[in-house]
Amino acid sequence: MKTTVGLLGGRLQLRAVHYGAALLGVAAFFFALTTVLAKAAGERAPVGGLAAAFFRFAVGFVVIGAVAGHRRLPVRPNSWQWTLLRAAFNIAASILFFLAVEQTTITNANLLNMTSPVFIFLLAPLMPGYRQRPAVDYFFLVLTMIGAWLVVVPRFDAVNLGDVYGLLSGVAGGIAITMLYQARRYDTAVVILLYQMGLGTIATIYWGLGPALAAADPLVWLLLVGVGLCGALAQYLLTEGYRYIDTQRGSIVSSLQIVFAAVMGVLLFGEPLTLRTLLGGLCIGLSLVGISGVWRGRAALFRRAVGR
Repeated sequence: MKTTVGLLGGRLQLRAVHYGAALLGVAAFFFALTTVLAKAAGERAPVGGLAAAFFRFAVGFVVIGAVAGHRRLPVRPNSWQWTLLRAAFNIAASILFFLAVEQTTITNANLLNMTSPVFIFLLAPLMPGYRQRPAVDYFFLVLTMIGAWLVVVPRFDAVNLGDVYGLLSGVAGGIAITMLYQARRYDTAVVILLYQMGLGTIATIYWGLGPALAAADPLVWLLLVGVGLCGALAQYLLTEGYRYIDTQRGSIVSSLQIVFAAVMGVLLFGEPLTLRTLLGGLCIGLSLVGISGVWRGRAALFRRAVGR
């Protein structure tokens, strides 16, 4: 009887993980799509990354606010600390990311943004419920930084500021995801997103958007609204997905954003894929898989099978 219950519980847990992975996979596609729409708007008018970030937050706030109002959901956080920390670092990550999209290729911006799991790994020891990570993870940490180095190509006489923004967005994003994992222990996705989007809207307005939006034509406005809608949907799927999957495995699925963005960048904007970028992407991708522990899990299963 206990064996049957254990098997049933294991299957339900596995289904939950698969469901979370599916949500994160779809979120990765829509996150990549936001960069395409922002890039297209930027090529048509000098709207800037800040305007794209504003629309992502403003549209998201309206959508999430409407959902909360329609369902009469409580919007007061149970944990102000984690909700506000999540909001602050996500706002920083989003603004830096869209500035990167504006000033470098879509591929580079997404690759450097996806270094965030490294910073999740570095921050994890400071979080409640931390479990010691294997020493081999430090190898993957170094491998990720090598990958970032290859992508950025840091010739200090000609550093691409967009690549720097992309890497900084990865730092802020890693901290934001760690805060999200803690915040989801106390609050719903709607509560977390409502404060994140609302504070993000205020922050981007405070920094000034007038000149950028004044130069926008109706198509640019439509593209920017698309950035907001896709970003809000992706953020909701991400926030909900991490309810069913841990940050390590989730980071692997989220890395699909790199693939989606690279394909869109090449097909829609004719962006080049250099050998250094491909090698850097390979290093970062291998690190994401390695740091997740998937290989170790499969190796353990193999050893058990051989032992039998």
